[in-house]
Amino acid sequence: MLCAKCNNAVTDFASCSLCEGNFHYGCAGVTESGYRRMGLEKKAAWRCMSCRTKSTETGGSAIAEVLKEIRNLRVDFNAMKMDFGNVQADIRSTKTSMQELNTKWNKMESRFSGIEDRLLTAETKLSSLTSIQKEYWN
Repeated sequence: MLCAKCNNAVTDFASCSLCEGNFHYGCAGVTESGYRRMGLEKKAAWRCMSCRTKSTETGGSAIAEVLKEIRNLRVDFNAMKMDFGNVQADIRSTKTSMQELNTKWNKMESRFSGIEDRLLTAETKLSSLTSIQKEYWN
């Protein structure tokens, strides 16, 4: 078997769980005693320097992607916040307009009621005049 780093024969080695390469302890960056003290789970999860570096780089790019997405979400949130502010202003304006319209409507109702009262009075007077006129001419 060959060492995945130096390509020399290896009989006692550390085995990478990711690339499945076998390494001299020195090539792996771990002492023989340190590797032997690892439990079965740690040995099964152990990764060589190359795989650890790739994992860190991948993790770094994943973090960069997450940060980019967070920035995009922040931009979207700020735009929505501005839109919401505009909607609130429109609602306030509409509310003010509705209040003005309601005030004008109440004034018109009052005026209409006054006109109705005057019309009733005029009709009553006209009816009285018509009756008097009939009596006078008869």
